Amino acid sequence: MCGRLFTKAEGAREILALLGLPGMDLPELNNQTPTEELPFVFVERGRVVLKPMRWGLHPQFATGEPNWESRTHNARIENVETLPAYRDAIRSQRGFVPAAGIVEWRHVGNVAEPFYIDCPDQPLALAGIWDIWDGRIFSFSLITQPADDTFGKIHPRMPLTLNKEQLMRWIDPKENASRLLKEFQGSSLPLRFQQVDFAVNNSRNKQPVVYVENQPQQAALF
Repeated sequence: MCGRLFTKAEGAREILALLGLPGMDLPELNNQTPTEELPFVFVERGRVVLKPMRWGLHPQFATGEPNWESRTHNARIENVETLPAYRDAIRSQRGFVPAAGIVEWRHVGNVAEPFYIDCPDQPLALAGIWDIWDGRIFSFSLITQPADDTFGKIHPRMPLTLNKEQLMRWIDPKENASRLLKEFQGSSLPLRFQQVDFAVNNSRNKQPVVYVENQPQQAALF
């Protein structure tokens, strides 16, 4: 997890203004998948910036351009400091995606039931790391961690979500990464889970989610 992201301007303005980005609006993006672009907030040359980045970290030492097969869209908190693709970025190239929500699936037999997950109090500030390849391709990975009891009813892993105070420390390149990871692991924003229509399972569907109360059992669409 996670493999689908949604962003919208509503709710994000307060956090962006807190970080020195007043008047900055997010685009509305629905059902974004790895290798697609999403807005990413990070510190560049001493100032906070928001930049569209490719979802799926492509490290600076890679030998060729990224392709559509990204397996680096998520970085496990347990080994983000040791795996070659991530260990340099985690030290000082940290940021977050101010997402409206994510989609995760509960597997019941051969059926994948989609749930839209968000936070009623603030955008899902999804902790991540970033890198730049060949001086021109910016990309990022999201940090994931073992799921808590509630999230674990749907999926064994969950994103590292940060409150306003945590995210300001997270994006500060001067903060010690090991200390932050140890302190923040296991924390989460208060999450809300709502079952949605199977249409979201098709990555080509770029419409907002449709909430349902009782989803009929049918084959998952991928």
